[in-house]
Amino acid sequence: KFLIATLDPSDILLNAIALAFVLDIDELIYNILAPQRCKSVLEQTEALPMPESRRLWWMNSTMLKISVITVLLLIAYFHGVEGVHARMSQAKDILCSGELDFVYTINPATGIVQAAKSEPDTGVLLREDDQLAVLELAKPSIARVDGWNVSWRAVNATKSDARLARVAIGLIDLTSHLTTYQATGKIEYKQLQDLHADTTVLSELSGLSKSTVGDAAEHEVCRDSPKSSWAEHRLLKVTAGHHENCTHVASWPYNWCGMMNKTSIRSLCPISCGCHDEWEPAAGFYASSSFGCSAACEKSLRASM
Repeated sequence: KFLIATLDPSDILLNAIALAFVLDIDELIYNILAPQRCKSVLEQTEALPMPESRRLWWMNSTMLKISVITVLLLIAYFHGVEGVHARMSQAKDILCSGELDFVYTINPATGIVQAAKSEPDTGVLLREDDQLAVLELAKPSIARVDGWNVSWRAVNATKSDARLARVAIGLIDLTSHLTTYQATGKIEYKQLQDLHADTTVLSELSGLSKSTVGDAAEHEVCRDSPKSSWAEHRLLKVTAGHHENCTHVASWPYNWCGMMNKTSIRSLCPISCGCHDEWEPAAGFYASSSFGCSAACEKSLRASM
């Protein structure tokens, strides 16, 4: 290997000489420094006879040796290797299985995960709710296996048909939705793998990931969010389980719209929070796009003044 790794002919010659020196150095030292008497004694020394080994009969049994080795290997596998292999397989499934061709970001105004279909092979730590939303989209193969107690919420999220993320669709899928709605009167929600990638949607999502609350409010419409799983989940989260729709978010005893840190509510429920109200908005001082109110409501308000 030492000589094979050498490419230059001159280096091969030098390395061959160096290798011969290393291999023969002990013999050269012995021939030069050892006394002649020691050399003669060593040459005339005969080999010592070794007594015959006395082993028990079962120690010479090949089948017994094989059986012992097999048992030891099985013990090592079930007590060590199996658990490690299962965890490695689970890690591979989490990283590589399921739907991979999508991108997502978190809307700074609503606090909702927004996603879009991407082209195949496109090259942060999240809050728990955001992780569940992404898991629902990706649907990787996750299970509670030996030595790895995965959260049941994470396992159930990969099997859920609900959608905690707000998925943006392109022109092709929008046309398909409108055609279906005109024919049946119902809106068909497709799975992520059935959608088409749209460069415009991907560009908007990329910009949203870097935007401020005010920038995100520019893209929101001036109406309360429709009934949907992602809106209900987010409202339940930010109202501590009190409301799943916009109907009573500004009602007594809690005016959620008027709380400074409730940007998500004002963004999801601009009408209920009075973002369009000129005189007494429920959001009070925070009835502006900088605090989550839709910019479209501000424009409508200015047009009416």
